Amino acid sequence: MITTPIIEIKKCRNNNLQRGIKDVCGLLMNVWFPFDIDYFPMRQFFYMIQLYSIYNSYVVSSTISFSIVESMEHVIFRIKHVKALFVEALNEENYDKRRTLLNRCIKYHNFVIR
Repeated sequence: MITTPIIEIKKCRNNNLQRGIKDVCGLLMNVWFPFDIDYFPMRQFFYMIQLYSIYNSYVVSSTISFSIVESMEHVIFRIKHVKALFVEALNEENYDKRRTLLNRCIKYHNFVIR
């Protein structure tokens, strides 16, 4: 994707000549500016700006996506922990200790759910 515009720049220029248009060749995305950028330093400058913008878009979107996934995994681990604590509390033989553990599990369950 990154090297395709550079590789196919001659094909793009031939299409411009055949069709009589003035597209800027060698960029990642088609752009229009009210000034000419189809010369050496400007085209490379705008190529780098487009590359930087695409990179930042991917970084931001992946950061948001992974944050959501990590948050959900954390909630799932907490729910599994609550489940294990309930099983442990209900398997306790001593009534007073079972009641204490069960109260603690219920408070922890309410904390996780909220």
